[in-house]
Amino acid sequence: KILLIAAGAIGLYLSGRLLVDSEYAKKYVAESPKAYLLRKAFGIDRALQLTKYFFAPLGIALSLTVIVLGLTK
Repeated sequence: KILLIAAGAIGLYLSGRLLVDSEYAKKYVAESPKAYLLRKAFGIDRALQLTKYFFAPLGIALSLTVIVLGLTK
């Protein structure tokens, strides 16, 4: 239970930070190994847009789902 809530809270914080802090988002897209394929396929500017408008909100939704699962079990 607590592990699910903690994992969801961490994911929620990081995804929210991607949306709010533009410098953090730029640094993440430019340096993160997770964003390597996005950078390679779309370039840094388009990858940043995809991260802010698709992946960060998706991360927030998944994090909230994990938190709810932790609260209900």
